[in-house]
Amino acid sequence: MRGFKFSICVNKASILTGIVLLVLISSVWASAEGVVCDFCGKGISGKYFIYEKNGSNMVVCRDCKEQSGSCQLCGIPVKGTKPSDSIILCANCRLSAKYCDICHTLISGKYFVSSDGKHTYCANCEAHAKRCSSCNALMHPGSWYKCGEYELCARCYQELPRCKSCGLPVVGTSVFFKGFEGFYCQKCADQKPKCRSCGRPCDSGAIILHDKIFICSDCADSAILTNASLKRLAEEVQADLLHTLNMKIDHKIHWELAENLTELADTQYRECGRFVYKGDHYTIQILKGLSREIAIETIAHELGHAWQTEHIPSLDGDLWREGFAQWIAAQAIKNYGFKGLLDRLESRQDLYGQGYWKLMELERKYSRNAMLHVLKNQ
Repeated sequence: MRGFKFSICVNKASILTGIVLLVLISSVWASAEGVVCDFCGKGISGKYFIYEKNGSNMVVCRDCKEQSGSCQLCGIPVKGTKPSDSIILCANCRLSAKYCDICHTLISGKYFVSSDGKHTYCANCEAHAKRCSSCNALMHPGSWYKCGEYELCARCYQELPRCKSCGLPVVGTSVFFKGFEGFYCQKCADQKPKCRSCGRPCDSGAIILHDKIFICSDCADSAILTNASLKRLAEEVQADLLHTLNMKIDHKIHWELAENLTELADTQYRECGRFVYKGDHYTIQILKGLSREIAIETIAHELGHAWQTEHIPSLDGDLWREGFAQWIAAQAIKNYGFKGLLDRLESRQDLYGQGYWKLMELERKYSRNAMLHVLKNQ
């Protein structure tokens, strides 16, 4: 949040009001000839007033004083004006006069200057005018924006990050999902339906599957929605892992999209895939609607379980089994260049994340072949 500071000043012209009263010579009664009014040019007979102006005296007769308006800042009579005129300023005060940039009235006394020095405000507007919900700057009429429950100045409206869900500027707390670009406002994070694929709040371009299940527009562009597209992608990932890790799986795998998978109770992450085997029959289920990136991560993870079943059936404990599957998923993510997903995978603190870092410790300590030997003896 940007701060918006004000300088508190006093209009020098307003101080002159007191000075004028001091230099005003007490009313004088003219009896000698030769005293002339500087306003009407007539000789004065009777009461008149003397004011100091620019180092010299100004003489004003009583009639001219009563018929002329007085400077609103310093109080001296101004020739050619009337008391009923709305704004009356003498020549000197006109040069230094300040007007409020919000209400446009002439400022007398205390005033406030914005931190950039470009705007001046009267005390009333400084206390009561609308302020930006983000930077707290005073806002000029016609130059602010209503954004939901917030009111923003033009600068904040242009510069604040936009919520990827509602498209409005993010004011206050912003919500960020690790591994993905963009920010979300707190309201959308709390109230919008969540994407089945990435878990982020959905936007106006989201698609709806059965049972009001949503997929955000980012994920919808590449969502895996048919068994045929799942099988093609699975074969692609399996070929990549065979090439880079020599991870060959002898059993034929039956691939199928699942409408729903049981949520895991011990993790904040939903279950996106499942490896099921009965004898020689291997099946991998992938949650319907995952984006291509998340589907690749999930497919690689489940292939890790299939490879374990063939080559390290003795691998004991969920920490090691899930850790190895996560390690395989990480290799696929690296091969495809999905840096955001790798950051998210490596930041997990649950059993999956703990197991992954166990495997990473082994990889740093041993070669990959030696690491597999260690796993077989766990």
